[in-house]
Amino acid sequence: MTVLANSGTLTESGYTFGGWSTGANDTGTTYQPGNTFAISANVELFPIFTPNAPQITTTSLASATLGQTNYSQTLQGTGGTTPYTWSISAGVLPKGFSLNALTGVISGTVSFQSVTETFTVTLKGANGASTSKQFTISVCGALQITTTSLPVATSGQSYSTTLQGSGGTNPYAWTISAGVLPKGLSLNSVTGVISGPVGSGATTRRSR
Repeated sequence: MTVLANSGTLTESGYTFGGWSTGANDTGTTYQPGNTFAISANVELFPIFTPNAPQITTTSLASATLGQTNYSQTLQGTGGTTPYTWSISAGVLPKGFSLNALTGVISGTVSFQSVTETFTVTLKGANGASTSKQFTISVCGALQITTTSLPVATSGQSYSTTLQGSGGTNPYAWTISAGVLPKGLSLNSVTGVISGPVGSGATTRRSR
């Protein structure tokens, strides 16, 4: 006898056909399509269905900032069977964070300690199949501008100075949020450089 494939309509949601067994619930001898064996009487074969493992589609998690009280990131999964169950299977979350086993939300208040934690998340489907993926969350210092003052500019001359920042996460984006720069000067939003030819008649300006 040559074992045939599942050419009919035998399906089970969340599972994949995995061959045949001479006993129900995969309790007998297992055969794959194309296998051959001798028979001397009628033989009944039962389909074997293996659970589909879900997949974690989230690729990375955002960094957090010291003192942040509203950190929240939602892990995403697909495939397998729902409802899902999320867990940390290796490593630990940064202090003050927790993972909701039902929703996959990592949230909490950032403790006052800069740290980078690497951990493994396991996603388990209702059919019992599971998959795991490693993630990293970095807790960074509070974002601040460390430049305390800017050099004086001279009318008619070229001017250039660089603003400095620390904490938070790169890349930074610099903007003038109030006031204006002296005539002829501009701020590079990527590098934080204020530069340009100082226009004649330029006056003292306050900006931030």
